[in-house]
Amino acid sequence: MTVPTAALRVGPEHGSGEPLLLLHPFTFSHHVWRVVAPTLADEFDVFAPTLPAHWGGPHLPAKDVDVAHIADGVERMLDELGWDTCHIAGNSLGGWTAFELARRGRARSVTAIAPAGGWVGRTVASMALGLGFFASWPVIRLAAPWANNTALLRTQYLRVVSGNVRAVTLEDSAAAMAAAYGCTGYIPLLWNVLRTGQGVQGLDEIDCPVQMVLCGRDRVVPARWFAGYYLDGLPDATVTRLDGVGHVPMLEAPDVVAETIRGFVRAAAEPAQRDVG
Repeated sequence: MTVPTAALRVGPEHGSGEPLLLLHPFTFSHHVWRVVAPTLADEFDVFAPTLPAHWGGPHLPAKDVDVAHIADGVERMLDELGWDTCHIAGNSLGGWTAFELARRGRARSVTAIAPAGGWVGRTVASMALGLGFFASWPVIRLAAPWANNTALLRTQYLRVVSGNVRAVTLEDSAAAMAAAYGCTGYIPLLWNVLRTGQGVQGLDEIDCPVQMVLCGRDRVVPARWFAGYYLDGLPDATVTRLDGVGHVPMLEAPDVVAETIRGFVRAAAEPAQRDVG
């Protein structure tokens, strides 16, 4: 598959509507938002970039592939757009990055969908997660280029991130596999996370509205192991549970994800709009 463009931007007119940033999961690209972004574009000015060190995204030196430097790269994109702040929806690594951007004062609201980073130091769960990704790397390198043409391999691949594999289109599964194969930051990010044990930081510095979206069939960062740190650190967060979907719900239930984001962003924007009025 051809390397995608670096970002997707859609909206009724650029500059109209509340600015909304969509951040994809680890090993994916902005393609994962291909249905969600246009659905939201009737109301919001939507920007979905590919993260640094990912397939089609900006380059990062291996030593710099961590959430802080990824967030630096996203900030540069926001600066180029002229967005001082925006609403942010992020999935997995994208959710972790969203909280880092919120800590820096760049978020009007955060919708975190199955966010990674919910640990302090090296925990059994975080080590198991990192080592699981390490173990998957040889399989991805060997199978990803042609797995989409083999039903059994495609099913096994998607079962990790999806609750309902049959709901994932061939286009989306092909893009997911190509993005994982082409993710230049795969090993560097895992190494840096495992080496430092560093998870999300500065939750007490976040003062924007937050929605935590927990996925009922998440096999990558199950809520029972990884959501507690977020929920304890963000006691005022709105908690939304999506039953029956996996770690990357945009693949199997894009309309549900779009409406989950839409409702929260709309509610978060209302106080500011009243103040302006």
